[in-house]
Amino acid sequence: MSRKSRFIRRSLVLSLIMALVAVMLPTDAYARHVPIRIKNSLASGFVNDVAPPDRFVCYWFEEEVHQYVCAGTDGINESTFLLGEKLQASGIEPPNPEVVNDLAIPDKFSCRYTGDPAGVRSLELFACAYRHKHSQHGSMHNHRFLLSEAVLVGLEEAPGEPPSPDVWVVPHPVNNKAHHAGAVAESHSH
Repeated sequence: MSRKSRFIRRSLVLSLIMALVAVMLPTDAYARHVPIRIKNSLASGFVNDVAPPDRFVCYWFEEEVHQYVCAGTDGINESTFLLGEKLQASGIEPPNPEVVNDLAIPDKFSCRYTGDPAGVRSLELFACAYRHKHSQHGSMHNHRFLLSEAVLVGLEEAPGEPPSPDVWVVPHPVNNKAHHAGAVAESHSH
């Protein structure tokens, strides 16, 4: 193999790797997302009682799917799945369905099973977290939640676009700081 073809091959491989990294790396959790319109349902379990891998990471995809695409990271079951295909809606309307400032669409979150390895997997036993900052210049910090706290929501529809299906989003703790509640409710960038 000539020196020139090795250089071209190496450049192509490096370009492909960089493109994948650019696509998969989340921004600093301050990206713009489709605004949340209303809460529709809480989670009641896993669809067909099939739990996700014991460890997984979910990435929000704004284009095409408008939901979380998740991948197992436990080394045993490294399947890829849509969060919406794993969580079963209870059909029970959450309290205050119009109040959406306690929800977030982080670019990425991760979950791990915390129960007995031989036990039955349930939503309450998956501890999850995402890194977040409240403004572009704020400091990063973690938000922790249980997978059982995920909420099925309806999103705002863009003019001229078909309605998007309901999606699962995660909780975002709200405190009494006015900038916090307003920023989450308006931009959903957390």
